[in-house]
Amino acid sequence: MLDCPVFLIPPATVRDLGSQPITIQRQNVIVLTQSCDLAVRADGRCAVEDVILLPFYTRLELKDHKVYGKPQGWEEARKGRHAGYHVLNSCDLAGYELDFLLVDLRRIFTLSVGLVREIGKQQSPRIRLLPPISRTPFPGICTIFYARWTACRYRTLQVTKFQSNSNPAARTLTQVASRGKC
Repeated sequence: MLDCPVFLIPPATVRDLGSQPITIQRQNVIVLTQSCDLAVRADGRCAVEDVILLPFYTRLELKDHKVYGKPQGWEEARKGRHAGYHVLNSCDLAGYELDFLLVDLRRIFTLSVGLVREIGKQQSPRIRLLPPISRTPFPGICTIFYARWTACRYRTLQVTKFQSNSNPAARTLTQVASRGKC
């Protein structure tokens, strides 16, 4: 979800309820709550009341970052060497083009299901991640770089290696086979 509101409540609110201003920031996020928990049941409700969200950043947003301003930082994160971060593949689906994304697993927050649904209606249709069950990602759809357990489960897994290129339009993706040892 793009441009999702994030509510920042100052610590002083604990001492003096109601008199502190709440800041609203906008953040690009992915939904971490499972879709089965968000499905509307026969009684008209969901299995959960809040949706778990994680912020993500593009290479352009992090171009001046000490670590992620360099291709080596992204490659290290893609390989799972930076705890707390996860790299999502680029998306070349017509009209929804996105570069590689860096998900910050340390900044987790929630919003109510109703609020997320309203935001989702405004941004429909949206890009969705494929579930990790899929062995071969479909072309043009953003996919998650699978966790180690997936590599152990399938032994050979197709993943996209991050390639640096100053011209994003000329960027090429190299398919490599990951043979994890469990």
